[in-house]
Amino acid sequence: LVTLICHPTLSPATASGLQLALVSPAPAVVVARQQLQVPLTVTCVGVFKEAPTLHLAYALAPAAAAAATPANVLATVPHVINLELKLPILPHKFTLPFSSIGKELFFEQWKLHQTVPCKIQEMLDRPSPLSVDAVIQILRGAGLGVEHGYLDPSPHNEAGASFFVVAAPGGGGGGGGNQAWCGTIQEQKDA
Repeated sequence: LVTLICHPTLSPATASGLQLALVSPAPAVVVARQQLQVPLTVTCVGVFKEAPTLHLAYALAPAAAAAATPANVLATVPHVINLELKLPILPHKFTLPFSSIGKELFFEQWKLHQTVPCKIQEMLDRPSPLSVDAVIQILRGAGLGVEHGYLDPSPHNEAGASFFVVAAPGGGGGGGGNQAWCGTIQEQKDA
């Protein structure tokens, strides 16, 4: 018999820009060999740089605890287990791809964000260039909208844009938040 003794919580150190909520309450008791899903909603309310850590505690209870009420189950529980789980939630999960952005707007925004921390440039040496399809797949996987050849006519370059959406604190993502423009230009030397 496994008894859940607390609600899952996010580590404050890794989740300053996130809010966690249970979709429905977790059951107090889970019997042996039972699988359980506890849906969570995570709302982005600010900037965060690393995946959040979920703290979960549960107790292994003797059979006598099955008849105990949730209020007194801790008195019958001999062993509490605490887990910390990294959630696969990164900033790109909160972006809206924008593939139909006008060229003028894209480059206007690009010029506005020319300094750190708004602009980061990285040069990579590869033994061979990536295919156009591979580059587009990477950019789309990062939550960016990409239209090959639309923003940059070179067949070796790709550009993409998205909006990073941040909800108002306590708003649950239902509007009232902010959006920030995100853009990238990926350039490859001619093959």
